Amino acid sequence: MRIVVHAEWRPEIDPDVSEEQRDEQWAEMVLPLFERAIALGGRLIGWPSRSVTVDFSWDGLYDAIDFLVDAPLAPDLAAGISHGQLKVVYDGARIAFALGAPLRVARNLAQLARPGEVLLSPEIVEEAQGRIGTAGEVGKRPGRPEVPGILLDPAHPLKETQKPAAPTREEVVELAPSGRSSHPPSTPAPESERVRQVDRFVSTTAALGDAAPAVFPEEVSKALKKRDAQSLYALAESIRNHAAPEAAERLDAMAQLADGKSGEALRRLRRSKENAPTGDPSARCRAALALGVALATAGRPYEAALEALDGLARAREGKDERGERACARFLSQLSLTFRDEYSSEAWGLLGT
Repeated sequence: MRIVVHAEWRPEIDPDVSEEQRDEQWAEMVLPLFERAIALGGRLIGWPSRSVTVDFSWDGLYDAIDFLVDAPLAPDLAAGISHGQLKVVYDGARIAFALGAPLRVARNLAQLARPGEVLLSPEIVEEAQGRIGTAGEVGKRPGRPEVPGILLDPAHPLKETQKPAAPTREEVVELAPSGRSSHPPSTPAPESERVRQVDRFVSTTAALGDAAPAVFPEEVSKALKKRDAQSLYALAESIRNHAAPEAAERLDAMAQLADGKSGEALRRLRRSKENAPTGDPSARCRAALALGVALATAGRPYEAALEALDGLARAREGKDERGERACARFLSQLSLTFRDEYSSEAWGLLGT
């Protein structure tokens, strides 16, 4: 089962803007959209005129929602989300050609939506079992497809207090981005983006080494090394009970990273960074570096490097040597992502 997201660009009509200029504007928008979808574990499956269609595994429900609502790239996008089985005609790692009813449903919902709206099929809302925030049903609109649609609540798109239900055996097969459901039991399914995210998370947190306590307490560091999401959730609850909501929020996010759910983790960690006390440079360093770890896990190393540099600046501001080492070690690993061995070695020396 796949989640299908279809987004159409509908800018305001302006007689002074030519079609060629519109094409240039869309060209500037579509690449970041594509890169964002891939970073969140999606796959491009359609690109009709000034629109884009992406699919995600059912396991990537949060990421599919985040693709549209977390730092949206344009208020002129109208989008629809549906789910179901797809027939894959051509399958690539990041691009595929697929057919099926979910595509038609998502496109009809996007055509029904107004710019800035995200409409959901009633079926995906029901299947999500209360995990999606909604703002009511959408009625008929003149000149638009007559399809049932439910408006996504932009202020509260996800019910974060509820954890996703465990996938069924059939859904586990569908975790691979290929979207195929015909792998025989003896043939391993292709590696999913979720697995790659977990692997990136493990290598990223390991890179912090003995400086990890600058970002995470000792018991958290141990849970991170073991990739133990349940222990991290339990630690977060314990800290929350002792009136430390910012630290608990960060721990919840790290648990989601350990579990391969990078989209929701990014939402939490951005909020944690925004709420970090301005008078505590070390706390701001920890918040920035934790966000950097999440961005690297999601396959967004450039943004991760910026957060690490921000964390380094905060650590130096607060004369936090352990925080400096953690940021430097993280930047050393990120440099290898850019195939810059010289910078990696230089940052590594600063991290010792």
